[in-house]
Amino acid sequence: MSVKALTEQILRKISTNNRWQYRFMLHLFPLWLAVRGRYNFTNLSRWGEYGEDTYRQNFARPFSWLEFNAELASQQLGQHLAIAFDPCFVPKSGKHTAGIGYFYSGCAGRELRGLEFLGIAAVDLADKAALHLEAVQTVGLKEGESQLAFYARILCERKEALLRLSKYVTADAYFAREPFVDTLLGEGFQLMTRLRKDARLRYLYNGPRLKRRRGRPKTYDGRINPYALREDHFTPCAQAEDGSWAAYQATVNVQSWKRNAKVVIVHHLDDQGQVKSAKIYACTDTGMDGAEVLHAYQCRFQIEFLYRDGKQHAGLAHCQARSPQKLHFHINTALTAVSLAKAAYCLSAPPQERKAFSMLERQIWRLPILIFTIALTRRERLTRALRTERTISILTKLRLMRLLAQLISVLIPERLQLETSQTGSFRLHEELSNRVVLRAMILCHRRSTLRVVPLRDLPTCILTRWFYTSIPNLQQMV
Repeated sequence: MSVKALTEQILRKISTNNRWQYRFMLHLFPLWLAVRGRYNFTNLSRWGEYGEDTYRQNFARPFSWLEFNAELASQQLGQHLAIAFDPCFVPKSGKHTAGIGYFYSGCAGRELRGLEFLGIAAVDLADKAALHLEAVQTVGLKEGESQLAFYARILCERKEALLRLSKYVTADAYFAREPFVDTLLGEGFQLMTRLRKDARLRYLYNGPRLKRRRGRPKTYDGRINPYALREDHFTPCAQAEDGSWAAYQATVNVQSWKRNAKVVIVHHLDDQGQVKSAKIYACTDTGMDGAEVLHAYQCRFQIEFLYRDGKQHAGLAHCQARSPQKLHFHINTALTAVSLAKAAYCLSAPPQERKAFSMLERQIWRLPILIFTIALTRRERLTRALRTERTISILTKLRLMRLLAQLISVLIPERLQLETSQTGSFRLHEELSNRVVLRAMILCHRRSTLRVVPLRDLPTCILTRWFYTSIPNLQQMV
């Protein structure tokens, strides 16, 4: 299923504002995957069907991103899900952009000037795949509200939609603090996170109770040393195949949380089998198995791959707007486009045939089927939409024939069908199993030159970059 068909299927199930927004969103996501260069309003107008003002106006209108992406996650992911969330830094210059300030950047290891948003994603624990749900910019904090309290409020405001997917929330060690934990538990969530190495953990006392002894009954049985665990409390739950680490589980008391939790301690071993380091993971659900806690926290990192593809290939940091509405729309469009591409061209395959998805492998989702249309048309007869399309390459007729001959021999070796119409145009077709259509139109005009432009209905054809890396001697031909 293509991105456009998948988008149309989801838009019919959710409540959009009006018919015009339905057509705009149906046009936007395939366009977003086809744009080359900067992802701003000017470049979108060059590649898309509408003018620059149309994109600006629609980016300022609200859209139910959580409802759209939750429907996508429920269709494409399995039943065993978890909610992953993590703040993400985006560089941004200027003085008048809403929410601009100094935020921590994990890549730089320090605070930088820019924007920050809290990304929420649904993670399939069985398939280790994440799909974006919603991104909320860190802006609009109440008076006296900390960033940690702001993150908790964002999740609680969306609890109805999130709890339909899963009650388990995975977060990194920054969120392993009592106010944040208590807020999520009060709304029905269960938190899985990592604790500090020096976290104060206590064994629970399971011995006999003395009835005639004065004072409070004994509750705890000493502090836990992560490097020397007691076998009467901790049991093995997972280990590496090569013996590089081993995990142990137990229900203990986390003193900073003032509550009991399921704790998993992972020992990283050296060549002699001695413990060289230890990491502590915790889950507020004491009935959950320790191996599942460890696996769920490891799957949390799938949200980082969404940020990676969004920044490198979907223009996550390219927005040149300053209003919070347009920034919110741009960030969610970039991450949702990555999720749609993953769902259409990776999750649609059988589980045993799926590979690690990356937007870097563009030929996976852009070149399954090639349809070339050569139309002998003058420039004056081109429609306004086609004339505003960006020219990919300019070729002479002779060079075009050489290019098509080499493309046919490399890309369409079998089951080739040639159709000729009365207007002098011909088409090359090839049927493949995934049935994803890629189209390019080559228009001839004055001075015997040809222009390659994408079709209006499916502008997901970027030819030059993949051809340069796949077909030898093509740069000399162009």
